[in-house]
Amino acid sequence: MKKHLFLGSLGALLALASCSNDYTNTWPANYTVFNLITDSDGTSTLTPGNYMISRTVTHESNTGYIEVSNLQINPDAPLSFSTVEQSYTTDSYNLFSYFKNVKSNTVNLNNANFLATKYFYWPQNTQYVLPLNYEMLIAQYNIGDNYNVKTFAPLTYFMGTTNTSFPYQGEMMTNTTDKIGYFLAIGYNEDKEATATLTMYNAKFSGVEAEPTKDVILEDLKVTCSAGKIIVSGESIVPSMIEGGSLTPVPQYTFKTIEFTTTNADLTQCQIDYTIAASQMGMEVEYKGSFTGSYIADLGGE
Repeated sequence: MKKHLFLGSLGALLALASCSNDYTNTWPANYTVFNLITDSDGTSTLTPGNYMISRTVTHESNTGYIEVSNLQINPDAPLSFSTVEQSYTTDSYNLFSYFKNVKSNTVNLNNANFLATKYFYWPQNTQYVLPLNYEMLIAQYNIGDNYNVKTFAPLTYFMGTTNTSFPYQGEMMTNTTDKIGYFLAIGYNEDKEATATLTMYNAKFSGVEAEPTKDVILEDLKVTCSAGKIIVSGESIVPSMIEGGSLTPVPQYTFKTIEFTTTNADLTQCQIDYTIAASQMGMEVEYKGSFTGSYIADLGGE
């Protein structure tokens, strides 16, 4: 009897192994992004776009294809197309999917690379709650020889290094910190113009220990693009802070200027420079800050 039970268990294990060898899982994922489109003359435009990635996983392979829609190379006739199904690379935790040298049978697609990744920074105390299994889509590709396209997410959170300079007791002091996070939200106003809100988390404009950290919100920033870069800027911006559940202006930290600029080819890194007109002992002084960082925590071995 014991021998029979052992053989029966072995048969069940072999059956399970056979089932696992036949394992197939297919799932789609949708992405709403901005497309930064740059033509051969170097003129760039920022427009909304949509992508879908369908992935199929078996015990032998990872394959998938991408559907692109609402690509506004010509706003009067948006382009849509699909890519050829191909293999992609991932890590042991399936936290990213990297499609390299993607091709299409319907458009002249070249130098096309797509990365869907969960390796990104996100603030803990934001009002934006991410859905389960949310991914950032980072894509860069050419349509023929005339257009370069890069994607940028509507919501991004940048971490890195902030350097500040500030007056203190009659001297100019400097401070360096990696505690300040910059949350950028891009959308459209009633006039259908792109605008942005930048929230600085754990902001501290000096290195003085007595200065408390604060979350500072800058609204109605201008969004432009040039030569394959996204630029967010503003002048004489009175920021707000959340006090008692509502936004309260804080003119004592007026931003004379602020400029955000993407700095790398796939738009995942940026530099932010700002000058603040503040009041110190009844006198107007300037705080200056400069940040460099990324919204991608790790490309997962890409």
